[in-house]
Amino acid sequence: MQRQGSIGQSGAWILGIVFSASAFGGLYGLLKNYTPKSSRSVHSASEESNGHGIEKKDGHDSSEGKSEHNGSEEGASEKSTSSHGASEKESSDSAHGTKEDHGGSAGHTQGAEGHSSGKHEGKSASEGDPKGDSSPDGRVHEAELAQKEKERQGKPTDKKAKTGVHWTYEGRLGPKFWGKLVDDFVTCEKGTKQSPLDLVDADQDARLQPIDFHYEAQDISFENNGHTLLAKFQGSGNYIRHGDDKYNLVQFHVHAPSEHFVDGAPYDLEVHLVHQNAAGKLLVVGVLMEALGKGSPALESLWKDLPLSVGTRGPTIKFTPDALLPKKREYWSYDGSLTTPPCTEGVKWYVMSNPIQISVRQVDQFQAAYRKNSRPPQTLQGRKILKTRSF
Repeated sequence: MQRQGSIGQSGAWILGIVFSASAFGGLYGLLKNYTPKSSRSVHSASEESNGHGIEKKDGHDSSEGKSEHNGSEEGASEKSTSSHGASEKESSDSAHGTKEDHGGSAGHTQGAEGHSSGKHEGKSASEGDPKGDSSPDGRVHEAELAQKEKERQGKPTDKKAKTGVHWTYEGRLGPKFWGKLVDDFVTCEKGTKQSPLDLVDADQDARLQPIDFHYEAQDISFENNGHTLLAKFQGSGNYIRHGDDKYNLVQFHVHAPSEHFVDGAPYDLEVHLVHQNAAGKLLVVGVLMEALGKGSPALESLWKDLPLSVGTRGPTIKFTPDALLPKKREYWSYDGSLTTPPCTEGVKWYVMSNPIQISVRQVDQFQAAYRKNSRPPQTLQGRKILKTRSF
């Protein structure tokens, strides 16, 4: 009896050990497989950051898109531009252009008013959102001159404007938004003497004298800078006199359609001959161009082999800028600004009141590069437009 009791006690003891081991094993399994909620969240976030399940946007990973989006049309906000400056992509866009800037679908399908009518009276008066030229990328016409003038006078310049801020003539980087892109462009929005204008209700002023042009032949070539076609002049061989002051011809460039309107309507093209005096002041002579079927002989050689790709140059030719002027040289006069960012004011404008005649083909040749690169007319803001008597 005692032996049986000992065996019973031993069996109970063994069963207790087995039961305890099983319970401990189950508890260990639960603890092993348990992962806190916060750990799963961190793990999930880690997987996403490592490229698993990343949301894609426009065919690019979001990790790439973050930097590229800031340089895109939708992502160009005052905050991103002011805090980060021009991104590498923006600098590249300023130097090389985008679809919208040249030859792309946006530039060609959303273009300027047509010229099929062949007459100024038949043109549309719609302003549109023109397309751009003059980003301060170091090669751009009036903006470059304005920056150099600031440096010459020892005035502070905006580094962002000097390195290149991407802007266009359409969309969210277009003329309506130039003033918000960077602080240096605020004059585009807040200025009181902005250009271009609708040249209407001008007051004739007998004190306005004929412009004294001194132009001679010089070797030039067109450069496609991402906003326009531009030809620069070297030296002081070409100049005009305004009163007792001498203004050297620095460069000329082209806009489509014309930036200045006349009685509510644009012309087909407009040439800006940009002059600068020894003090750095700018005087721009605007020449309107009208497609009436008869081509301009001056444009035949000038328009030959135009550089359609951004960053390229056309052939070098000997050209006399006098060939761009009408025979009758009456003009409108007013105080205005650059028509491109940074829209600096203090620019004297003489716009020839007689257009020169060009052909539809010559308009098409230019618009193969830039279908629309003009700023809409700005408000007069109390200024007077003066007009010469007949010479």
